[in-house]
Amino acid sequence: AYDEVTDPGQAEAAAAPLDHMLPGVSGALGVGHPEACEALTQAAAAAGATVIRGVGDIDLELGDTPMVRYEHDDVAYELRCRLVVGADGRMSAVRRRLGIELRQTRARTLCGGMLVEGLHAWPADQLSIGTEGDLLYFVFPRANGRVRLYLLHDIAQKGRFVGPDREAEFLAAFGFRCIPGSEMFHAARPAGPCAFYPMNDSWTDQPYAAGAVLIGDAAGWNDPIIGQGLAIALRDVRIVTDLLRRGSDWSAAAFVGYGEERRERMRRLRVAAQVRTHLAATFTPAGAAAVGPTTPSGKPTRCSAAPSSSRCWAQKMCLLRPSLDRKSTRLNSSHITI
Repeated sequence: AYDEVTDPGQAEAAAAPLDHMLPGVSGALGVGHPEACEALTQAAAAAGATVIRGVGDIDLELGDTPMVRYEHDDVAYELRCRLVVGADGRMSAVRRRLGIELRQTRARTLCGGMLVEGLHAWPADQLSIGTEGDLLYFVFPRANGRVRLYLLHDIAQKGRFVGPDREAEFLAAFGFRCIPGSEMFHAARPAGPCAFYPMNDSWTDQPYAAGAVLIGDAAGWNDPIIGQGLAIALRDVRIVTDLLRRGSDWSAAAFVGYGEERRERMRRLRVAAQVRTHLAATFTPAGAAAVGPTTPSGKPTRCSAAPSSSRCWAQKMCLLRPSLDRKSTRLNSSHITI
């Protein structure tokens, strides 16, 4: 990780290639949200599911024999089913209809991302995450000079990257002293929107009820600072799928174990995200001192012992080899899978 408390040469020497860690695993998966959704939707259709895109006016009747009502192409439909699986994101209509409480932590930071193109100077097999000044940055390369960039700052700076020049100001912020040749970011061009969101954790104590079960963000999300969103959702899918295949009992009682496991899993992830935020996103002299040596004025210094400092230990595997994603595709934001 190129970082204000790490010499660039030491950061590169400490980098660990992820494609050497597990046999048959070619590294980190560098895939965007629309591409992942499209791939999973196509896989569902190939497995025999009926996928209906562009639905609206969704309403639910829940209980032992739930009903789903929706509108598609100006026609109203009703479907009876044994179980509704709510995978409808942070603003889940299924969760609200069930009356399940969503508990949340207070956000300490805001994070914004932007897909850029033309950044051919950045190595396609190198990720980097680091802190300099009052920003935590992420560089996640894809194929053909396209790179996903993120910046995270204290929530007190809300509105820092807004207005008509926000894309240019976002890219200019990547002129970090800790990144060798950071002037390369001047050549990047925005290839997508630039927006910032609060970084926090949320969870539900009981992500199920009669006739329905919640998975993914609908059941609560982890602070994205540790990047576990897709892993959480896929594990939810696996656990719920195994329960449904195990027997004919699809009642609320069948999901008690899932609820207990998920509650503990999210608790542990909250702890991990809080530690990560403390180490990498406490933008104060005290925060810098917690991860490396500082000058008498509290500013961080380059340190010869940086690889053993707490921030460097937490980030020493951030120059890695990702698996490059496929050509970008688009996905309608609302759809039902039956």
